[in-house]
Amino acid sequence: MNKILFAIALAGFTLTFTAHAKMPAGCELVYNGTASMAGEQRTKYLQIGDYAKLDAELEALWREHLKGRRSDLMIVRDLYEMFQMSGRDITLLKEWAEKSPGSFFANLAYGGQLMEQAHQARGNQSAARTSKQQLAGMRSIQQRGLQYLEAARKLKPDSALPF
Repeated sequence: MNKILFAIALAGFTLTFTAHAKMPAGCELVYNGTASMAGEQRTKYLQIGDYAKLDAELEALWREHLKGRRSDLMIVRDLYEMFQMSGRDITLLKEWAEKSPGSFFANLAYGGQLMEQAHQARGNQSAARTSKQQLAGMRSIQQRGLQYLEAARKLKPDSALPF
C-alpha cells in the first residue's frame, strides 16, 4: 500500500511540477496562459455543469493527443488550462468528479488538484521544519486525491497519467 501511495503522490507532484515548472519558451506541454477557443468552451461546459459535452470533447482531444509524440500527457495541459480559466475553482472539479464518477478526466483533474493541495498543505520547508499538523493535513488530502486517481486509473488502465 505504501508503494502505491508513494507512486500516486509522485504522480501528483509530477502533475504539479509540470504545470508550474519553468520550461523553454514554446514548450507545448506547458499552458502558456493564453486561452484557446476550445479551452474557453471546455471551461464553459465545466462552469455550467454540461459534463457530457465536456467529457466528449476531452475524449476526442485525448484520442488526438494519443496520435502525437507526447501521447496522453498533453491532456494534463488541457485540464490545467481549463482549471486556470475557471479561476482555479476546485469546487467545480469536485462537483464534476462527484456527478461523473465514470469520467476519467473528472477523476484525473480533481485527483491531481487534490494532490497539489496536499503538497501545499505540507509546505516547502525541510522535513525537520514541517509540523505534525502539516503532515497530517497533507496525508488527509492525499488520501482523498488517491481515491480519485485510483478511479481514473481503473477507467483507463493503459494511461500512465493517474500514476
